Amino acid sequence: MNKKLYRNIGIMAGILFLAAIVVALYMFYKPHRNVAKSDAAYTLSATELYRDFRSNEAEANKKYLMADKGKIIQVAGIVQEINKDAQGGLNLLIKDPAMKEGGISCSINPQDLQKAGGVKKGNNITLKGECTGYIDLTGEVTLSNCVLIDTPAH
Repeated sequence: MNKKLYRNIGIMAGILFLAAIVVALYMFYKPHRNVAKSDAAYTLSATELYRDFRSNEAEANKKYLMADKGKIIQVAGIVQEINKDAQGGLNLLIKDPAMKEGGISCSINPQDLQKAGGVKKGNNITLKGECTGYIDLTGEVTLSNCVLIDTPAH
């Protein structure tokens, strides 16, 4: 009887292990949301988004984040910093003139760089991305998978 019980437990553990592997592979390889084709849940200035997180981070998280990923946010502001990341993408820090501290940190994936290639410090831009929250240490709201909506005329 003990042998049969251990065998059944082993079979169940094996099935659960395989199911866990299948779920992990699905989550790892599922396609990213196409931010460019998605509608923005909110359209606001860099100051408005930053102020929402600074005044009440818990409420801002409820408003701008979803359980599995961030909502699509469209933000306008002035480029303060441009940095390349290790994966070949760009990180932009955007602000408004009224902002004395903090900013909106926006990461642009390498495949979306063509339109971002002409962006320079001081340009007024509008972009869309997935809100991933607020980093208290740096005082920045973060957006990932960003795409430029409006760039300055060259």
